[in-house]
Amino acid sequence: MHERGEFGGSNQSCFHWFHLFVFIAFVSFCILLAGIVVGIQTYDSMAEDPILNAIDIFILSVFSLEVIVKIISEGIDPLKFLLPLSVFFHY
Repeated sequence: MHERGEFGGSNQSCFHWFHLFVFIAFVSFCILLAGIVVGIQTYDSMAEDPILNAIDIFILSVFSLEVIVKIISEGIDPLKFLLPLSVFFHY
């Protein structure tokens, strides 16, 4: 059985959302999109493109939301969400 975090009742819904395939797939898509955007921004003509900057802000927001949901879901034990393989294996 998986131990949930320390934040009372709100962690149960975050735990559910964090372990949904749709959420995991969306975050994985954002990781791929972030890599593509960074690659495009290496060209001088695209470095300050407003559309790419907006995509950057969106990606940063998704990653921030993921961290917040995971901390609420799993608690504040760093080993639960900072392990290198936790990106690939959600336990």
